[in-house]
Amino acid sequence: MDDKIGDRDFRAFAGYIESHFGILLPDTKRQMVESRLRKRLRILGLPSYEDYCAFIFGGTASAQVELVEVVNELTTNRTEFFREKQHFNQLISVAIPSLEKSRSAGNDRPLEVWSVACSTGEEPYTLAMVLAEHARRKPDFDFNILATDLSTQVLATAKRAVYSEENVADVPLDLRRRYFLRSRKPGANSVKIGPELRSQVRFDTINLKHPQRASRGPMDIAFCRNVLIYFDRETRRRVVMWLAKVLGPVGFLFVGHAEGFQTLKGLPLRRVDSTMYEETE
Repeated sequence: MDDKIGDRDFRAFAGYIESHFGILLPDTKRQMVESRLRKRLRILGLPSYEDYCAFIFGGTASAQVELVEVVNELTTNRTEFFREKQHFNQLISVAIPSLEKSRSAGNDRPLEVWSVACSTGEEPYTLAMVLAEHARRKPDFDFNILATDLSTQVLATAKRAVYSEENVADVPLDLRRRYFLRSRKPGANSVKIGPELRSQVRFDTINLKHPQRASRGPMDIAFCRNVLIYFDRETRRRVVMWLAKVLGPVGFLFVGHAEGFQTLKGLPLRRVDSTMYEETE
């Protein structure tokens, strides 16, 4: 088996992945690509990266199935419960009061919240806990959460809703006691999200490179954090414009600290805080 991917094959592969999924693979990520695809070569019994690229570009049904595995291998899915805690504080203190007033969201109808790149589920389940706590204070409040991702692998993990004790260390103790179930297996170091909270979250796949192919909305709030940084400028703009359309006027968009919105001019968004935006059109 070849240890290295050739220049031509790497450029072709990187271009293909960018055009289909919007994922940028600069030359600095070549070693990462080699390492993650090596397993796929072994599984498929292919002797070289050249053969692998020929297979991927073949357009067969098998190649389309393999593309799912490629995405699972290449996407980075680092996440954690209550990551960037200020967003959840702003959700309760700023976004929800505004939406209750302007759209009667959460009262006359359920508040619709979207975790756009949900990874292994920590973000949508954090949202579910925060909103469930809000509902404890306001019994008439109701909400739904949509959680989507490109990777079928991480979605499967999210649906299982099983996490190690280390994974949930940042979850406040009272919330752990209220929303997590301990494993009954002796010596197991894992917990599971309780069924009531799981019922508030539905999962689906989405390719942000071609978001118009997925029917979504209207949504009140979207969390799209630490995913746009992997796209080129034009793809980033297209995704944000589409998210703004799905949210509609007065909807709120939360992004990561490194998303680079300052370079995107003419967006129909009003900056509320450094990583929080309100739709204006």
